[in-house]
Amino acid sequence: GTGAATGECPGGGGGVCGGGGGGGGGALLRGTGGREGRAVLDQLIPVLYSLEQLPLKIAGAAATGQHGRSSLVTDTTILEVGGKSVKEEFGVAKLTSKTGMAPRSVEPLEVLLVAEKSGKWPKDDEARRRVRVAWLQELGRCLVKSEVKCVARMMGERLVVMVSGQVLSFTINTSRSPECEVTSWLASVDKSTPAWSGTVRLAKRWLASHLLSCVPDLAIEVSVAVTLAASPLPPASPTAGLMVWLQMLASHDWNSRPLIHPDLQSEATDRSQLPPMAVLCPHSPTASHWTREVTWPQLQRMVSLANTCLSTPDISRAPLKLFTPNLDSYEALIHLKHLQIPNRHLQVSNLLEGSEQYSAKKSDNASRTLPILGHDCLSKYVSLLRSSYGNIAKFYHDKYGGSVIGVKIIDSKDDGKVKLGGIQGRMLVNNQAVTNWGAVIEDWSILGSGLVKNVEILNTDIML
Repeated sequence: GTGAATGECPGGGGGVCGGGGGGGGGALLRGTGGREGRAVLDQLIPVLYSLEQLPLKIAGAAATGQHGRSSLVTDTTILEVGGKSVKEEFGVAKLTSKTGMAPRSVEPLEVLLVAEKSGKWPKDDEARRRVRVAWLQELGRCLVKSEVKCVARMMGERLVVMVSGQVLSFTINTSRSPECEVTSWLASVDKSTPAWSGTVRLAKRWLASHLLSCVPDLAIEVSVAVTLAASPLPPASPTAGLMVWLQMLASHDWNSRPLIHPDLQSEATDRSQLPPMAVLCPHSPTASHWTREVTWPQLQRMVSLANTCLSTPDISRAPLKLFTPNLDSYEALIHLKHLQIPNRHLQVSNLLEGSEQYSAKKSDNASRTLPILGHDCLSKYVSLLRSSYGNIAKFYHDKYGGSVIGVKIIDSKDDGKVKLGGIQGRMLVNNQAVTNWGAVIEDWSILGSGLVKNVEILNTDIML
């Protein structure tokens, strides 16, 4: 059991699911999870430590983010700049105002640089920020002058470096963050457990395919790591690892006890003080720190989906069904224009069935043009919907090439009285505030102009 649901997250079994214990899910894996970027960083670290011209020397460098944990779902291939929507300016690819296919972007490897200790840092926050930017600018100039063939540009308050066909993003701090610690631990899991990288990437794809991209990446990663560590016979393939993780989700009693890493079994914990998805793992600032944002409704949805997938007969012959969502539990669907989805090449049906092939010229390692970085208009649109209409609906999507956004209406039992902060999307009818669904749905299309194809209403009763 997972506690009582509040209606915050769509319930139900989540469709006909399946998945093989063989290699069916392996077709969804693209790239190596970020290992190429880490290999480039390993080659660059000796150069960083040897830079003598810097006012403050580099005391440490640590990879953070999904690259550092070998859990990056997307690939890191850099494509040639082209098309109507992208142009090159001074060695940097930039978006134009022209409409066309949404360009593919690259997720850079995030690197935290730790500067040596110094008492000369200013105390004022704004002054410290300016000093950090100036230091990173000087680092970029030193790297360009070194023997490393690279391109370096300041983008905002970070230094972006492209070397050997990989893009790295540098920031500076005076100490390592908690994320650096857990990233280092998960990187060691990657080295000791061959199935780790593929398993965690399939787990992310599975949750996202069922429109649960709202579950934090690190929550998925630590739960997979603890599951593999506690498995008496570690799986040898990513697909087998995914099935072990689904079995854990479905069978673990989340109400009464946390999921505990074998190294922490002796530690006493009070379940009532832990979040719904309680996972105890090494290098966590507080107990179950990395899973604290997962809510009971989200966890219940995950457990329900896992049970449905595992109970489907003859699942080995239908790997596509494992990643096929049931959209019947939503009140409305926001359909997106296919060519405006930046990572449409990652769509499940395309990768598993080869229903659509995308061809693009790869850029060679000697390219001097920085690609589009972190361009995800879909996630920005969903974030805008949640901030503007989160009082009346919940929005769910697949951040890995999903073409639909599921809308779950919040069934509020009130007498027509609302606070001023919750007046968005409402109108007065007989001195009562009611939701103006016609205007709201029109607003969804206007906010997503160019991205939204149409809004389909599945449950007309709740919107009347």
